[in-house]
Amino acid sequence: MSTMPDEVVAGGGSPFGGGPSRRGGARVLEAAFLREPRRHHQVIFWCAVAWISAVVFAALFANLLPLARYDVIIPGLKPSMAPHLGFPEPLGTDVPPLPPAKVNRVLGEPGKGFPNTADFYPSASIRLDEMGVVVVRGCVDSTGRLTSDPTLVQSSGKPRLDDAALKLARAGSGHYRATTEDGKPVSSCYAFGIRFDLRN
Repeated sequence: MSTMPDEVVAGGGSPFGGGPSRRGGARVLEAAFLREPRRHHQVIFWCAVAWISAVVFAALFANLLPLARYDVIIPGLKPSMAPHLGFPEPLGTDVPPLPPAKVNRVLGEPGKGFPNTADFYPSASIRLDEMGVVVVRGCVDSTGRLTSDPTLVQSSGKPRLDDAALKLARAGSGHYRATTEDGKPVSSCYAFGIRFDLRN
């Protein structure tokens, strides 16, 4: 019995398409195994590409999200609660306060009707030719009246003149010009000088 060579038949019963196939079970299985790994390799390749793309996208998204520092307003969410909920702390919470507005302050001084030094010049100082400047400090309310007794800030070196200056300052209550802030009279304390001079 002679052995016939395998015959190629066009459009045969190949399980993988309508192309030519070889007769004989061994040849058919051999062809199937030669082509099937190629399809498996393609599937594995595209799965790997998809997996790598997903990992790269997730990494980029995770790195860019904190940079966005979104300003989404969530009702009832306080800034101190954000870190506990996994949100980044809102921006602008450490903004320094605005500096206070500048106030136009004009310091007070003895005003109209203030006593004259000649009326308080001690007679003994006149005989002894004592002269000098006494600096006193007075606390005045918004109406120009003293709120406490004046105090000595700088002595003239002559005790009689120092005492006379304090008496003069007390007598001037109601005749002080009050300190003003933006044009409004306010209570304040300030120092001023009283000169005793026999040459004038």
